[in-house]
Amino acid sequence: MLIWLFGCFVASYFLNNRELLAPSVIFSGSLLLGCICAFLYRNKWALDLHLNTFLVISLGTLLFVVVSSVVHQYYSYNLDMNLTENVVDPKTISNFKILPIIFVEVVTVLFTIYEIQRITPSNGLSNSIALYRALSISPTNTVDLSLPRILNLMRLFTGAVGYFVGFLFMKDIVYRKKINYLYLVVILLSVVSDLMLGSRGGTMTILIGLFVFLYALYKKKKSWKSENNIKLIFGIVGIAAAVILVFQGFANLLGRNTSEYSFTYYLAIYLGAEIKNLDIFLQTVFPIQNGFFGEQTFMYIWKTISPYIGIDSSILQFDLPFLSVNGYSLGNVYTVFYSYLYDFGYIGVPILVSLMAFISQVFFEKFKRFRLNQGVPISVLVYARIFSALAFSFFSNKFYENMFNFSFFEIIVIWILLNWFLCGKSLIKISWYKD
Repeated sequence: MLIWLFGCFVASYFLNNRELLAPSVIFSGSLLLGCICAFLYRNKWALDLHLNTFLVISLGTLLFVVVSSVVHQYYSYNLDMNLTENVVDPKTISNFKILPIIFVEVVTVLFTIYEIQRITPSNGLSNSIALYRALSISPTNTVDLSLPRILNLMRLFTGAVGYFVGFLFMKDIVYRKKINYLYLVVILLSVVSDLMLGSRGGTMTILIGLFVFLYALYKKKKSWKSENNIKLIFGIVGIAAAVILVFQGFANLLGRNTSEYSFTYYLAIYLGAEIKNLDIFLQTVFPIQNGFFGEQTFMYIWKTISPYIGIDSSILQFDLPFLSVNGYSLGNVYTVFYSYLYDFGYIGVPILVSLMAFISQVFFEKFKRFRLNQGVPISVLVYARIFSALAFSFFSNKFYENMFNFSFFEIIVIWILLNWFLCGKSLIKISWYKD
């Protein structure tokens, strides 16, 4: 499987004209990373890979590569890329527009701190955050962890604006060679707000988004030429190494106790144990005979519509049991394929992988054709989110969880409003790209 996934990764790179951020490159590369880690720990985890696990991962990855390549070829033959438009709008955004946003973010952070300490009082903020996080993922929790509706809206806005302004921040760095510190404050407050609930997911999404924005703007400036890919590859490796080095310490900062794991094993659980977990799942409790249609795959859609169709939302929970082998903890995540198999059996893998590849590649093609003077291009913001979801394919089903989610629709609406408020773009006509 390691050889197979490496072959898919290399093939994807060349099939997409050496574009490092192409969906199939990221998807196959993510699973390749997990496979490398699983291979290194195969003896400790007794990872004697079964044929069905091998076929699910290997053929699922191949199908993603094939579907995305077909979409890429269609766009290559039917749409020309605009490689010459490279003029930056000389107008800058007034500080009087940024300062109110910062004020809202500060209020959001303080409001969140107040609510967290009220719901889970403990000795210190980090302990309250850790307790809130532990209760939020506990299947036996009976404590009401819900936040006020107004706070949820403020938190949604804070996350969306940090992402949005991240593009403007990187645009200034690439084209004006300057750092806008007010933009940086907006981004940092967005990160702080996300960390208040004890999750690192939103922070990782923003950091990955900043990298995607930097890549898109840099490639646009170079007319999407691939001659400097070596520099970009070293840059990606450097960023990944920095994230890995602080990953466990970041967890401790949020009040999580990781002292029982060494640094390397803590990373191994997150990067490679998913393959062993999927293998165990397929040999033991699979196939699943109960649950709602698509419950695990489309969990957040079910949670949104459940009050309107008479379903108690409290019974909608991710079925992710913690596993261990030979005394070694394996965590409770099972790769991107787990929810497809859980909900639909083997037939779910080709259907949902194909749909994911199709959507991802369409948005990537739009992403490459963005215009510099169309405000903040929604296509780039959306693809950065897709990229983040695909990058965690070794981990879990982030694509359908994050993209098929009513909150994501609300975020897009916020981005459109921000384009109007900050960039002066029409609410009615905001181009995704121009042929």
